[in-house]
Amino acid sequence: MKAKVIILLIISTLVVMISCETNSIKSGINGSLQYGEGSCAFDQNSWTYNPYSGYVHFVNTAVKDTFSGPINKLLNISDSTIASIGDFKIKLEPGNYYLCIRSYPVLSSDNLFVVQPNQTTEQNFWIYKCM
Repeated sequence: MKAKVIILLIISTLVVMISCETNSIKSGINGSLQYGEGSCAFDQNSWTYNPYSGYVHFVNTAVKDTFSGPINKLLNISDSTIASIGDFKIKLEPGNYYLCIRSYPVLSSDNLFVVQPNQTTEQNFWIYKCM
């Protein structure tokens, strides 16, 4: 009887551990963000980018279309995560999103992506701020 309880406890623990795997996300995005800034008077081939480290915001297009406040308040209610040396990963509900950063909050088609149900979107982004 004691052995059955121990085996049941071990099996239950393993099931919980497998279901709580933190590295897997069912719907979301996994990617990298490269950031650069400088003069836009030169050819784009001369622009330099570095891996971005800091908060990355994900603005749902449906929320953006109905929001009437300033962009910084929109970023406050949007999903966000921290990019480390360019890399980021976040669980998101299915839908269309813009990726942006607070210091350059531009919502453009270049930073638009789609999250499908039960799929992880893999996409890399490049943001260049003209000075």
